[in-house]
Amino acid sequence: MRELLVRRPSLSARLIWAASLVGVALIFAMPAHADPFNLPNFTVFGTQSVTINDSLDENTICITGNVGTGGTSVGDLLLDKCRVNGNISVTTGGVLSLGSHGAFSGSLVTGNLSGVGATISAVSSTLNGLSANQTISGDLASNMTFHNNSTTGGTDVIDITGNVALNGNTLTFVAANASDKFVVNVGGNFNFAQSIISMIS
Repeated sequence: MRELLVRRPSLSARLIWAASLVGVALIFAMPAHADPFNLPNFTVFGTQSVTINDSLDENTICITGNVGTGGTSVGDLLLDKCRVNGNISVTTGGVLSLGSHGAFSGSLVTGNLSGVGATISAVSSTLNGLSANQTISGDLASNMTFHNNSTTGGTDVIDITGNVALNGNTLTFVAANASDKFVVNVGGNFNFAQSIISMIS
């Protein structure tokens, strides 16, 4: 199983994209307070590889935070047409393939990242076992709003049986309490191009 962690800071609620029934598992965590899942400090992390190519340029920030991969082959982290406002972490320098329109503002950090991958796998497995509050049969390919009506920091679990295929769309997550959590389990592939995730509480 491949896992991809995506984590962005937010002023409200928490959003976790996690687990997969097929292929890719990804985790978006947007915590307002301490992270209840003890996820590593990355905005995007892929246990095998990460491709970031958002059809922008090296001056346009499309990711804020650290990006990394546990992959060991040349090009397992491809960054082009995007500026990452953070560090890039890879097992060796040769893993990073920086396109002519790719850039990052932080440092290139190298070292063993197997512990990050193990943590993501464990979290993904746990979240995949949660019972769904809502199931979307098929693909998620348009603007959508999700609501967590808990006033006590509850978790709302959304299962998507197909792919996430968004291009220029907005997903809105509305929480009744800033400590509420959203978990989205994706059964297929995850494609997220020039789209927005809005967190409201």
